[in-house]
Amino acid sequence: RKAGVWAFLFVALVLTAIPAIAVFAKLDLYTTLLGLQLGDLENEVPWVFDLSGNQNIPLIMICGSLISSSTEAIAACGQSGEYFVSLSDITINPDYLMLSFPVLSNLPELITVILVTGALVTIFTTVDGLILVMANTMTADVYKRLIRQKSPPGIQLFMNRFFIMLFAALAVLTTHYAVYNAEHFFTAAIALTAASLFPLTVCRIWMSETKGFEMGMSVLAAFVFTGSLLIMTIAGPDFVPNNGDETSLQIPGIVDQIQPISTGVLGAAVFFVVLAFVRFVEAMLKNLKKRDTANASA
Repeated sequence: RKAGVWAFLFVALVLTAIPAIAVFAKLDLYTTLLGLQLGDLENEVPWVFDLSGNQNIPLIMICGSLISSSTEAIAACGQSGEYFVSLSDITINPDYLMLSFPVLSNLPELITVILVTGALVTIFTTVDGLILVMANTMTADVYKRLIRQKSPPGIQLFMNRFFIMLFAALAVLTTHYAVYNAEHFFTAAIALTAASLFPLTVCRIWMSETKGFEMGMSVLAAFVFTGSLLIMTIAGPDFVPNNGDETSLQIPGIVDQIQPISTGVLGAAVFFVVLAFVRFVEAMLKNLKKRDTANASA
């Protein structure tokens, strides 16, 4: 418990400091580069080339290109060396903003190591929490309730550790072999959560009379529906993203397309539609059973 409290405090410090440092670094970049002439970049801000490809940190792009000299900057902008850099000429990659902050501030490399360590601690803490929650859910809600209700505590502990190792292995294999980028995984995670966990929470709070079978069928339908939409909108039928065969979702009469991350809303709607249908079928079967019982008694 003490270790958990300290870990939470350090992660909170990192999560609070990183956005502030990133904003400061971005403001420093803009205020330093704006108004400089392309021919003066090597004399005034030579570090810009270190952050634009020279040292494999593609943080800054000038006129849409990574540059390693003033000559390349002049060629990229198609202007003379007396051209003043404007806001539209500067592109900053936010993924590398934190790693480049020590270079911008002339700080030792140890600061970069600390920042990377803090980011890794945050990532692994989040992953660790997710794996523990999934393992506990599988042990308590699936194994204990559906498979072996009277299982001893020792077996439950073994199954919990088994699911932890299983989910960790699946996470490693997915990270190693998956062809999609982090943005696609983030989109899929948000959409699937909105389609399954959010309706389940609603049922637990405001529809407590909902049976486990009803929720299970609804979650399964919503998960399959949303997963299919995500595959078709992100990768297409050939499972290769960004090659032009992805499905475009659009509401008639509306110009804007439905983004893949919004498919979770459609999945949540499918959840409640399936829930209503399952309840209707159960009610019909119950009435038929009562009718048969009444006829048999008569």
